[in-house]
Amino acid sequence: MKCFITSLFFLISIHCWAQSPTAIPSSEIDWATKRAQLGHEDKYRILVDKVWSKSTDWLLTEQHMEEIQEASFNVVVPRMCAEDPDRVRRDAQLASDHGLFYMAWMRGTKKPVEGPKLVWEHGLVQDLCSPNSDELWSWLSDQILMHVKISTEIPSVIGTFLDFENYEPDFPDVDRPHCYPISYDEKILGEFAKFQGVEIPDVSPEARAPWLEAHGLKDSFRDFQIDSWRNRCRELREKIDAINPRFQLIIYPPMGTDFIEEAIYPEWGTREAPLILAEYWTYGRKG
Repeated sequence: MKCFITSLFFLISIHCWAQSPTAIPSSEIDWATKRAQLGHEDKYRILVDKVWSKSTDWLLTEQHMEEIQEASFNVVVPRMCAEDPDRVRRDAQLASDHGLFYMAWMRGTKKPVEGPKLVWEHGLVQDLCSPNSDELWSWLSDQILMHVKISTEIPSVIGTFLDFENYEPDFPDVDRPHCYPISYDEKILGEFAKFQGVEIPDVSPEARAPWLEAHGLKDSFRDFQIDSWRNRCRELREKIDAINPRFQLIIYPPMGTDFIEEAIYPEWGTREAPLILAEYWTYGRKG
C-alpha cells in the first residue's frame, strides 16, 4: 500500500510576526476552495495552544483568534477539551468566524480502566493501555469519529492532532521512549499463541520476550502484532472516509516507534487526506 504523508511547519507561540491579512467574513469564504488550497498553494501554518489561553481558563477568545490570524497562521489547535463535542463546535466556529481552520488535539495514549497494560520488552508494565487493547481502540475511534462528524457541520474542522509522547514517569525523561513499541501483554500473547498453535507459558513480564526469542518466535510475534495494528488503523481510516474522506490525521512525534512507522504510516494517510507528520524540528517558537 502506498503511504500518503506530508510534513509541515508549525509553531507554539504567543507572538505576532507577520502583517495582518485582510479579514474576510466567514460567510463569504469559499471553504471548499480554501480547503483544497491548504497544504498546496497555502502551506500549513499551525498554531498549537499549549499555554496561551491559560490566563482565560483555557478558553480561546475573539482576541486570541484575531492575533492568530494577524500572525498569519492558518490552523489553530487548542490542547484542551477535544473530548467535549460542544466545546469542539464552539472553538471550531470561533476559528471559522476568523477564517481559520481548526484541528482537535488529543493524546494517542490512555490510562486503562480495565484490560491489558503496555508491557515493554524488558518487562516494564506501564499504566497505559496496551496498543492491543480494545479499550484504547474504542476510545480512539469514538473521539476521532466525533471530530469527523463535526467536520461535516463546520467546514473549518479539518483533522485530529494525536500526540503519542509517553508522559508516564516510569522512565527518566532523557530516555523516555514514545508510544507504541511492541507490547508483551497477555492479550496479544494469547492471540499469537492461538494463531501459531503453540502453548506459551505464563511467565513474568521480563521473561516473555526472552522466551519468544529462545523458541524462534520473536520475529513472528512482532509481525503478528504489527498486522493487528494495521488492521485496526485501516478499519478506523475506512470509518473516517465513509463520513469525510478529506479529514486528516496529524501525529506527533513523527517517527521512532513500530506503531507509528509500521502501522500508522501505511494506513492513516490517503491520496485525499495525506497523513501529516508534526516534525519536532519545526515545533517551537520562531527565533
